[in-house]
Amino acid sequence: MTLIKADLHIHTSEENLDRYIKYSLKDIINKASELKYNALALTLHDKVHLVNKIKKYAAKKGILLIQGVEAKIEGRHVLIYNITPKEFKKIKTFNDLRILRKKNNKIFVIAPHPFYVKIISVGEKYFENKDLFDALEVHPNCTWFYNSNKKTRRVAAADGKPVIANSDLHFLSHFGKSYSIVNVSGKLNEHNFFNAIKHNKVRVVNKQQKTFDFLRTVLQFITKKEI
Repeated sequence: MTLIKADLHIHTSEENLDRYIKYSLKDIINKASELKYNALALTLHDKVHLVNKIKKYAAKKGILLIQGVEAKIEGRHVLIYNITPKEFKKIKTFNDLRILRKKNNKIFVIAPHPFYVKIISVGEKYFENKDLFDALEVHPNCTWFYNSNKKTRRVAAADGKPVIANSDLHFLSHFGKSYSIVNVSGKLNEHNFFNAIKHNKVRVVNKQQKTFDFLRTVLQFITKKEI
């Protein structure tokens, strides 16, 4: 058994949508190495960025780099891993994803911040499509008066699904504040890593923000600047 420190929700300057992001994937790999991470997933908005070339660089740093995407399906955000650009182009609806999963059993799906911002989070559509999701995500942008993670944990427990903590990284100052420790058996690769999550061998590190930090996060997303 090996304890793997992981963040599976990373946005970088390779983005098409959030062009205000200044740090690159290589920058994050270097920072992750300093913070003793062992696994990262690149999840750009509606773009599968091929990681084959930089994967070797990450491996030299002791990091498993996973190819993923934060897809917008029927207007809602969904994290999909082990998917190719060609496969991604075929997904327009939740049922399209359901069909693809039957063809590619390596695909892993997480509901990101499922009950956070209603206009983009999967929300009630999760209950209509819960068969598609392997895990639910808790995120760092919560405080005492607003904490959608509480509902996420309740739903995950009721449905017997694992909870994963990620950073949903858009600002470098957020990195390292919300992550997961996954207990992986055997060699560290995508199959063993996601298999461990499916069997709920996960411990999340995710603390409620203080009011000032929460408001600063909100201001960062409004101004699209590091504060």
